[in-house]
Amino acid sequence: MMHVHKSLHGFIKTNPSPLVDQVGFYDSYQCKNCGLKGKQRDGSEFIEVEDTNKTCTAGWASIRVKLTNNPGITQFGFSPGQELNTVPCPKEWDHSQAHRDAAWVYSPVRNEPVRLLHSEYQVSY
Repeated sequence: MMHVHKSLHGFIKTNPSPLVDQVGFYDSYQCKNCGLKGKQRDGSEFIEVEDTNKTCTAGWASIRVKLTNNPGITQFGFSPGQELNTVPCPKEWDHSQAHRDAAWVYSPVRNEPVRLLHSEYQVSY
């Protein structure tokens, strides 16, 4: 079981009302692009999925993120609270699920995409 951020796929809710299992209530989701199925619990931004090898065309390339007050982001030329568009995962990291499912942004200081840690951003809506 893996937790995938909702913005990595084109997830749509497939149940009209909450479902229940041995863990508790959840909503069922399926990606309209690649068919990946999963569960969302407690209104989280993450979907629990079984198949971790699916690659989807929806991806991070069209998402905006807002940077948090994490001091580590300043080394890449970013400021806390700054909003950025994400970019696709670099090809050299695309083989790794952990890196492919991360949020990547373009760093003007390093002149290349850099991976943001989960504590360094929030998805902007």
